[in-house]
Amino acid sequence: MQEKKVLFVDDEAELRRLFVRILRREGYEVDVAEDGWEAVQLSRLFGYPVVIMDLRMPRMSGQEAIDRIERFSPQTRFVIISGYSLDSQIRTRVDRGEMAYFLKPFDNDKVVRKVNELYCLGKKFFDSIGRPL
Repeated sequence: MQEKKVLFVDDEAELRRLFVRILRREGYEVDVAEDGWEAVQLSRLFGYPVVIMDLRMPRMSGQEAIDRIERFSPQTRFVIISGYSLDSQIRTRVDRGEMAYFLKPFDNDKVVRKVNELYCLGKKFFDSIGRPL
């Protein structure tokens, strides 16, 4: 059986460890990245139906990483986790239901429910184009 695969991106090591544990319990295989640059590289190599991403990180911001990932993987769904308010571009996309947003500190269970929901949508698209997960 193929595992459900997602990418978790945050510069906070403790939050990465916490979410790896939480998402693994939910049946996900979780890759992690410390910043947007690493997220882009991993996404280019492996492709993910869902990327959970902080916005403010060193080297490359989450916003820039989302823009780059969407160029080669427009079907990827994003769950934004941030301690900061959203800029108007991302706010509009969240309001249209294209992305999810959780302000830190957030309810872990709500984030996991949204990851599950978006994973099903993203996986359907990956399956329809024949791209392996």
